[in-house]
Amino acid sequence: MQITLKTSQITNLEKIQQIRSIIEKNIDVHHLNIKNLEPEELHDYQKILQICEFILVKHENKKSLHKNLKKFINVINSTVTSLELLDEEINELSISADLSINTLNEFKANLFQSKEDHHNKNTQNLII
Repeated sequence: MQITLKTSQITNLEKIQQIRSIIEKNIDVHHLNIKNLEPEELHDYQKILQICEFILVKHENKKSLHKNLKKFINVINSTVTSLELLDEEINELSISADLSINTLNEFKANLFQSKEDHHNKNTQNLII
């Protein structure tokens, strides 16, 4: 079961710190006039408030960590997406370069073949 608070966690933390401060001042000064509480009761309340403060601070730290981890995951995901797109573009460029190289090699082979054919034809004409 989750408890929803009408005030923010920070406001609750400030309230707890304020109440704790009042209790600690009264314990230290020995003015035990807080609603006729005994010193043991004040110490108990002080401990309870320390625990509450600890829990609220820990909760706030976890919220902050969660927020930062979400940002980090978003950065990683966007980087992965960018790398995938870049990889696809590199593959396409590689295929295009291979096709261009093959076309040039075919052109070169045809050029040499045509020179040989032309040379052989000239040689045969000279022989005849």
